[in-house]
Amino acid sequence: MPLCSIRRRSKKKLTKIDQARAFLSSQHSSVGEICLHPDSLQFYQARKVIGDAFGGKTTDKGSDVINSILSQTMPEILGEDTASTSSRQALNAFGLGFFADEQLRKGGMIVGIRDSSGAVQAVIVFREYNVMTERKSNKVVDFFHGVRAYISMSKDPLGVPPVLADKSKMKQWEKATKKMESMDDMFRKWHRQYGPTEPHFYVGVVASDPDGQGKGYCKEVMTILGAAADACHVACYLETQEKNRPYYEKFGYEGVSKVDLVFGEGEEEIRLPGSVMVRHVSSKDT
Repeated sequence: MPLCSIRRRSKKKLTKIDQARAFLSSQHSSVGEICLHPDSLQFYQARKVIGDAFGGKTTDKGSDVINSILSQTMPEILGEDTASTSSRQALNAFGLGFFADEQLRKGGMIVGIRDSSGAVQAVIVFREYNVMTERKSNKVVDFFHGVRAYISMSKDPLGVPPVLADKSKMKQWEKATKKMESMDDMFRKWHRQYGPTEPHFYVGVVASDPDGQGKGYCKEVMTILGAAADACHVACYLETQEKNRPYYEKFGYEGVSKVDLVFGEGEEEIRLPGSVMVRHVSSKDT
């Protein structure tokens, strides 16, 4: 009788993001429809919300961080007219699109919520983060991933911001992105210094469409993300402007340190108050 070897198929261990996706897929909302990338939420739809939120319908309603950088390099797009607002939001969608793409590449996901008309109203980009195993950025690798992300975004419905078709504007944008790139090292340093030592969810982007703000969409997504983190028994970590700190406290986040968001040097230095926050696992049964 011939001998047969039986090879057992090992089961792939589910990551915390896999567990979060399974949890979020089972959730329902009375406010709107929960949607997950890439199943029911396209990347360009997410970055459209991100761009509109961070660009702001008016400069005071957008991101002080990015708009402050743009004020030095591309001041003409900081007006309140329709053309300036459109360009500012498109540039935010484009620039932060690279960051969101990086989070997905590192195993992250995007959760959002649609209104009754099907429009995406709020999104959160997050991923599992482990300070012990997180690798330092490799400029060569990052360059090639950046090129891939550029090509991908240039082909989606949003495309590359029309304002960048002007070569002089592209040079101004490149100067702005160099200042934005300094955020990576700054955020990484804070994460090592103030973040949870155990694996946790890094909440990289929280965005709500300006037209839908005040209707509970972002509140709903923040709430279900917290529920998913509790179900996965992991903490959440984020960096934010100090002015946004009270909002995140409503969802159980605690400020662990106040920090300075610093960009540029000398006369071009930009310094804004920020806060590093952590949401611990709820003590309630999950």
